Amino acid sequence: MARFGWIVAGWMVLPGMAPAADAVVLPSGQSVTLIDVILEDMPSVARFRFLAPEIGAGGRTYEEVLDDFPWLCEALAVPALQEAGVEVVEVVVSLSDRVVPFGEADPEATQFFEPFTLDGTACIWEQF
Repeated sequence: MARFGWIVAGWMVLPGMAPAADAVVLPSGQSVTLIDVILEDMPSVARFRFLAPEIGAGGRTYEEVLDDFPWLCEALAVPALQEAGVEVVEVVVSLSDRVVPFGEADPEATQFFEPFTLDGTACIWEQF
């Protein structure tokens, strides 16, 4: 597993996109910022982790942000990977109400995750 700052840099300079430090407004109306991108080799996965402070306790529910996941995959993750020249089989999009270090548990955090298989530039939702 590796964190690649250059992927984040590639994401930041894509045409029509705000830098990772700036909020991106999603179809649900919530604003998120990119926490990081993590690449895993076995299997080939790119994890795009977003800070979404509007979810969780008293905030937006999973059902209210459901359409944000495929939008993030197709509008942000796929172009960023293409720009960086990175090929993966799967993209996992996650939303978290606070920054939680990858792989660590935080019982106070609200986190939503959705996996997508890539078919060219299309994100195919792999709902559980």
